[in-house]
Amino acid sequence: MKHTVGNVLAALVLMCGLSLAGCAGQGTPAAAPENAPSNGTTPAAPASAKTYQVTRCASLDAIAWDAVPAAHIDVNRWNSPVTYPSWAKVVFVEGYGFVARLECEQANPWTECLQDGDPVYHDSALELFISLDRKDYLNVETNALGVSLQQFGPSRQQRQELSHAQGTAFTVEAQREADRWWVTIYLPQEGLARLWPNFDFASLSAGAILYANFYKTGKDPATGQSHYQTWNDVPTEKPDFHQPTYFGTLVLG
Repeated sequence: MKHTVGNVLAALVLMCGLSLAGCAGQGTPAAAPENAPSNGTTPAAPASAKTYQVTRCASLDAIAWDAVPAAHIDVNRWNSPVTYPSWAKVVFVEGYGFVARLECEQANPWTECLQDGDPVYHDSALELFISLDRKDYLNVETNALGVSLQQFGPSRQQRQELSHAQGTAFTVEAQREADRWWVTIYLPQEGLARLWPNFDFASLSAGAILYANFYKTGKDPATGQSHYQTWNDVPTEKPDFHQPTYFGTLVLG
């Protein structure tokens, strides 16, 4: 039986208005559009993908993290026996680029990795995966010491490791209190342009769309059991964070 394939219509993303007064924004988890592929190899976003509205700031000094809405990393798809309240916040700074803060309530994070490039995902880790074009993605995985694993490429099997020695890695700052820890990841435009040389950064106006997922993983210090938490659901049988098909949507305010 023959079937006629119709044109795929991309669903429209409805966004709240956002005023720029130094730094302001609003993030609301919602159903993301079923985006039509830009070519035959780019997967469409799942209909259930979450949407987060990125806060726009006038300068780095204008960032007020307490006022930036959170994307909660609370999906426990693989039934981890222990989970930790975790969240991510993202801002776009005019003339600079992106800054992300990932935080979790965890008193004694596991920190065995001491050098950048080490497998920090075996420690207690917070992770940012982001794509500008739905073809390649950047992963920045970091422990509570600010030690990070940074890679770039189209898939788990095709990764280019980024390093501070080569001047390709992004800055990560870690801070820790008695009952929590967090990391701040700086993604300046010039660094992103090295990875996406053909991307039109002038297109990053209000309503522009990027793709990302945020993760919390690692070992429980008391039991040694692993845990896996995501912001956007990753419906695979086993834990697998290298699934750009299941990235959520970031909408610039």
